[in-house]
Amino acid sequence: MLSAFIAAVCSAGIDTTNKFLLAKLKLPLKYYLPYIFAFLVVISGLVLFFVKSPVGVGAFSFHYIFLFLVMIAAAVSWNILISESLQTEPLHEYELIILMTPLITIILATVFLPAERNIHIFLAGIVSSLALIAAKMKSHHLILSKSAKRTLLAVFFIALESVLLRQLLVVFTPPILYFIRVIVIAIVFFWMYRPDANVLKHRAATVGLIIAALFGAGLMILKYYAFIKIGVSKTTIILLLGPVLTYFSSYFYFRERKDFKKDLIAAGVIIICIVYSLAVK
Repeated sequence: MLSAFIAAVCSAGIDTTNKFLLAKLKLPLKYYLPYIFAFLVVISGLVLFFVKSPVGVGAFSFHYIFLFLVMIAAAVSWNILISESLQTEPLHEYELIILMTPLITIILATVFLPAERNIHIFLAGIVSSLALIAAKMKSHHLILSKSAKRTLLAVFFIALESVLLRQLLVVFTPPILYFIRVIVIAIVFFWMYRPDANVLKHRAATVGLIIAALFGAGLMILKYYAFIKIGVSKTTIILLLGPVLTYFSSYFYFRERKDFKKDLIAAGVIIICIVYSLAVK
């Protein structure tokens, strides 16, 4: 359970760092995506070196290879879509749509993972998501911008990947699954964008990429462990603390201070829902 709470902190950290890289430094995607995953490969490789990660029986059967390939397709898709959104959307606007992720994840988990079918967790996810959406919703949100549509599509792919990951974690440990995931995605992005290494000469960009990679690896590996220990649905609700913490960086660092009181009320609803979801069996 602790891994889920630490993952929530990492979630806020990576959103804030990515906003700095993509919006403040205007780092192009053709550099950001390949090199962030290159650093993720290095960091996850170091974790794998120190943590024993055996592979379960049947891991390389057609069933799990197919699930892995679909998971990679979903992961590549949402990483591209999220990065594009962070470049163009204000952080608080981006978070509005991302907050739909728990609701969609819990719905998909309920449909495809029988062990996740818990009406109490389902209701907690709905209430917490809708509370935050209500706090952030404005009349202009009824007309989705092109960027908002990208983020909405990314939400579906994030939710789909979570369901697929839970099934893959039956035969893979978190460190080995994450390492294989990032190395394949890194290859895909280097093939897609073919970046040169000039961007790494810029200290701010390189440091930002390393920090983002540290937060990203921490988030994902800890989330994988939480999936195993407490399930996809409970982990997803706890990870809502990430957006709550992101509000504070939005307010204090990026000076996006609109409707901050409503954000605080929504944050209170999230905390209540987390406590409720942890209290029920």
